[in-house]
Amino acid sequence: MRFLDNLRKTSWRVGHGWHRLQSVKSQTKGLLSIAAALVQIAFAAQPAEIRIRTGIYAPPPPVISVQTNLVQLAVTVRDRAGRAVGGFGASDFAVFDNGKPRPIEFFSERREPAAQGSRTAANFAIAAGKPPEAPAPKSIALFIDDTHIDGFGLLKAKLAGDKFIDASLAPGDRMGLFTDSGTVTVDFTSDKKPLHAAIAQLRRHEQRAGGERSLTSCPTLTSYQAYVLDRHLDEQLRQAKIAEAIGCNCPSPDPGCIAEQPAFVQDLAANVWNQTSYQSTTVLDVLAIVVRQLARMPGTRILTMISPGFPAGGMERQRSAFVDAALRADITINALDSEGVGFGGITHRQVLEEFLADSAAATGGRFIKNTNDLAGGFQTVTAPPEVSYELAFTPAGEPDGQYHRLSVKLKNSSGHRLESRAGYFSAPLSERKESAQQRIDREALSNGRLEELPATVQVAAGAARNGRANIAVLIRVDANALKFSRQGDRVVEELTFATVLEDASGNYITGKLSVMDLFLRPATLANLKAKGIKAQLSFAAPRGSYRIRAVTREAVENRLATSSTPVDVP
Repeated sequence: MRFLDNLRKTSWRVGHGWHRLQSVKSQTKGLLSIAAALVQIAFAAQPAEIRIRTGIYAPPPPVISVQTNLVQLAVTVRDRAGRAVGGFGASDFAVFDNGKPRPIEFFSERREPAAQGSRTAANFAIAAGKPPEAPAPKSIALFIDDTHIDGFGLLKAKLAGDKFIDASLAPGDRMGLFTDSGTVTVDFTSDKKPLHAAIAQLRRHEQRAGGERSLTSCPTLTSYQAYVLDRHLDEQLRQAKIAEAIGCNCPSPDPGCIAEQPAFVQDLAANVWNQTSYQSTTVLDVLAIVVRQLARMPGTRILTMISPGFPAGGMERQRSAFVDAALRADITINALDSEGVGFGGITHRQVLEEFLADSAAATGGRFIKNTNDLAGGFQTVTAPPEVSYELAFTPAGEPDGQYHRLSVKLKNSSGHRLESRAGYFSAPLSERKESAQQRIDREALSNGRLEELPATVQVAAGAARNGRANIAVLIRVDANALKFSRQGDRVVEELTFATVLEDASGNYITGKLSVMDLFLRPATLANLKAKGIKAQLSFAAPRGSYRIRAVTREAVENRLATSSTPVDVP
């Protein structure tokens, strides 16, 4: 029963190093907390062959949904000084879908309490003999992109994060801390101590496929360079890589060889980006989970992202779904560029910043860049705009499965600047199939059993101490039954483990979601098939009767294994 030990901190062995996975603590109903979480493999792998992401998990409650094509927009109007401006009506705005005007079917002006924005309104209230309106409690999700960020950017983020926590958490506010790697996570809390402790534990986690490191020998290409070349965004870079390819592949001045190199470089760029684009889609997946978690919180909801940015072109469906979820939950998204002043060229910054800037503009938030004062940037984006507008319209015709560009204008602008979402993905109803995460959520709420994937679950409760005991969950997956996809000399698979602790009646208490990315060499794959894959979770609970609901998914063939296991804590 070794997996019952060391529950406050756990670790997994990768190669010859031990990597600490901070325990994620979450009190629910004042009864329970996750004492620790561990996803591990039962073999020694090279560091580049595995990546683990973790987070708090709570399946959304079942709802009755109504299919609608209504497109929502959050619009902020700013004057020349950058101040949010109010007083406009629906007739003042014009909305264009792919350049064609659409009638506004829903309109609302949203104003934040005076104490959260400018002091002017509060001063007017005091002068009128009325107490200023108290600020609504805030729920703030702080997301730090610890896989794309560089060392200096992370240092600035840690210093600014500590100041942000102290300055932003007023009585009644709650904050959660989330990271792209999932190695540091704190569920929403009003206690500053675990937040500061988590900030101190932040470390940079390099992407397994190299990030800004060269992924090819000649011509050398990074993931970013492959993306830029694949999308024809930098002709100067293209010519430089063609010249490099000619130098490597055409030792003699052979006109035929030289003529082949432009196509060779283009194909190489497409292949490299195809194999590394998951680095961006993974961030979007993690952020979608953060938004869903934040949507359950009370008060004013704010998501603040700090990241150097990442390529996200061609991912319009995911980006649109992310913005839609934030708008439906009334979440304001803010973003801070961690790189500061003078980083990269114009094309470089535009490519990396696009997602951050668009997400902030789409929800009425702010995007702060070209500053080394991240602490000041945090303070700027703490509160949503004092006034913003909610608009909605119905697209013309049937959904066409295409990305639509949006434009919102003031009929009499008078020098005002508008911020809103750049577009949306128009998915036909026939294409709105249940996503992988939605299927996991549905099965987590179910009592049924699925055996599409060979996975076994063991649950054990240790002896109670001081009225509490550890409930350990061990999930084993047979690697021989997995169908891996191939990328170059590696094989790829993704396993998701959603584990929920319920009371004896099946009511949710707390849960954990862990995702294991496998990017394996042949020798490691053989070892996996011989020894198997293990996922291990631990919960701390008082005496009583409980049930463990476990959902395991593999991504290549989208197969699930589900089970419910009763357990008593004596």
